[in-house]
Amino acid sequence: LLGKLEHITPNLVIIAVSTPTFLNDIQVINLIKDKIDTHVSLTGMHTTIFPDKALEGSRADSVIRGEPELTSLELAKSLFNRHPLNKIQGLSYKHEGMALHNPERPLIDNLDLLPFPAREMLNTRRYRLPMNLQPYTFIVPSRGCWHDCVFCQVKNYYGKQLRLRNTENVISEIEEVVRKLGIANIAVL
Repeated sequence: LLGKLEHITPNLVIIAVSTPTFLNDIQVINLIKDKIDTHVSLTGMHTTIFPDKALEGSRADSVIRGEPELTSLELAKSLFNRHPLNKIQGLSYKHEGMALHNPERPLIDNLDLLPFPAREMLNTRRYRLPMNLQPYTFIVPSRGCWHDCVFCQVKNYYGKQLRLRNTENVISEIEEVVRKLGIANIAVL
């Protein structure tokens, strides 16, 4: 992975972080920062809830809080165009050693406007169901939850309002996964 990163020298590397993998993820960030000069941003439930700790406890440059799609896009454009980061909603970032937090980004109302994941860019054969060792993928037809389960943090990441994708949109994604990638095992989250 590092060899590939050194070869392409990206302006931005985004790493999905979780609570159980956080210490491991910090090691990956350090390896990246040691090898290439790039902006490293973290995303995920853990960093959304603890952006200060994520920035203070790592060499990451920023944290994408909450739904990542629009904030990631704006961050990439700002870095490419060398614009300041202070106007990107949903972003926390380091500035002169301090963690700064931009205002929250509103949740995406119409999930059907989001493109399907570019699964063709992954080696999907490496992702296998444990029970049958067949390739599989996830499809997410909704976001948000109005319940207040003490063990769940979905509301902190996707909000309390339930937002649903259109049935036809979900079916189109399923058809694309089966037709383009030949994957017949689909987990719906």
